Amino acid sequence: MKYLQDEEWNEDAVSGIRVADSTATDTAFSDKTQDDLYELEDSSWWFIYRANVVTWLMDKYFSRDKITIDIGGGNGYTPSVAKNMGFLTGLIEPNPAACRHAKARGIDEVNCGTVTEKSIIDGSIEQATLLDVLEHIEDDKGFIQLLHRKMSGGVLSLSQYRPLCAFGAVKMMQQVILEDIG
Repeated sequence: MKYLQDEEWNEDAVSGIRVADSTATDTAFSDKTQDDLYELEDSSWWFIYRANVVTWLMDKYFSRDKITIDIGGGNGYTPSVAKNMGFLTGLIEPNPAACRHAKARGIDEVNCGTVTEKSIIDGSIEQATLLDVLEHIEDDKGFIQLLHRKMSGGVLSLSQYRPLCAFGAVKMMQQVILEDIG
C-alpha cells in the first residue's frame, strides 16, 4: 500500500533512499552516534533482546503480507531482524547516516524524513513499530494523534523511560506472556 505523499519525497538515485523535502536537521542522535551504534548493534545483548521481543510480538499480531514501517527506526537493526523472519520492512528516520546504515542492512524501503501532516497519506500505514521514539518527541500526545490519522492498522510502541528502561521492558514482556498464557 502506498503511504508516502509523492510530492513531499525525492528518491536519491545513487542510494535508493527517499528523502523528504522537510527532513529535520536536528535529530536525537548525531551521525557519529549512529555510526557507533551501527558498529555495536549486531553484538549488543540489549539490541538483540529488544529485537527478539519486538519480532515475537510482530509474529503474534502483525501480518507478513503487509509492510511494517519502523518509525524513527535508526540504523534499521530491528527491521532487519524482522526481514530475516519474512516480514516486509520499511523505515522512516530523520538521520541520513542512520538511513544509509538501514539501507546497507537491506531494509526494503528506507525513507529519510519524519511523519508529518504533509509527508504521509492519511489512513495509509497498515502496521508500524515505534520503538524508543516517543521520549524524543516534545509533543508526544500531538504526535500520537497525528500517527492515528496516518494509520489504518496497528502500532507496536515500546519506549524507555530513563530510570526504569530495563525493568520496564522486562515487566512489559512478563505482562504480555501472562496475558497470552492466561
